Amino acid sequence: PVIPTVARSARGLEELKEAVADVAACRIKTHPSRVIYPEAIEGAIKTLSAKLQPLLSRSNALRRRWIALRLLDGDDTVLAALTDYFVKNSREEGTV
Repeated sequence: PVIPTVARSARGLEELKEAVADVAACRIKTHPSRVIYPEAIEGAIKTLSAKLQPLLSRSNALRRRWIALRLLDGDDTVLAALTDYFVKNSREEGTV
């Protein structure tokens, strides 16, 4: 759903909260769009997603696809977050 809001005056905030609750409770059925990229990019997404699978085994395929897209886009924030995640997990497992 699209809910008009004005952050400065908090207008629409209650309606937004209600809409979020309705979606979470499946009272509103959503129809999210999925962007289909050119074949070369889709291939790169699939390759990266497959390489991420054993590293992010607790994450679902949608999350891996999003991470792959962000990495292909050169998102330094995602790269830093992944680095922190892997370093933390390596320390916990005693491999660093």
